[in-house]
Amino acid sequence: MGSQIESIGGRYALQPKPISGGMADVYRGNDMLQGGLQVAVKVFRKAAQEPDYFVEAFRRETTALTDLKHPSIVELYGSGLDEARDQFFLILEWLDGGDPPNVSKRVHQTDGTPFIRRSENQFWRR
Repeated sequence: MGSQIESIGGRYALQPKPISGGMADVYRGNDMLQGGLQVAVKVFRKAAQEPDYFVEAFRRETTALTDLKHPSIVELYGSGLDEARDQFFLILEWLDGGDPPNVSKRVHQTDGTPFIRRSENQFWRR
């Protein structure tokens, strides 16, 4: 790969060292069409054995995140299929704070106030 920046969807630059889960990898990324806005990019792995299962998992997660709106749930900015990579991806709000357990602890303070506040400027939606 060398010094070339990995990207997805024709607009999201992916930083190295994703957090890997069972079905997807989550990258810190930058939206190159929104002035480098920092985002989380969840890239679903290809599954040769059960492709329909992974497509359905992507569809369900996208639908759930579209329908759920709460200060303690990351916001879905967009989703798609990168045809060059043949991979589905989600574009999500990026939360600073280290690893996921630390972010979760910060979001759920004892008084119920979210640690991470959204700015007055709302981000774009697809």
